[in-house]
Amino acid sequence: MSPRPRRFDEVSSGGVVVRPAEGGWEVCLIGVGGAWSLPKGLVEPGESPEETALR
Repeated sequence: MSPRPRRFDEVSSGGVVVRPAEGGWEVCLIGVGGAWSLPKGLVEPGESPEETALR
């Protein structure tokens, strides 16, 4: 599946999900179109960036 074209006026929001691990930290990453990214979502109408990040 190819990624959808990115719009320049869209706003996304997310957070960095980490947990302690032996010798350091583990970070949650997702695979998107052959690249690694932090989990996030598009801000929907009537939703704050904070609500989007928690969703």
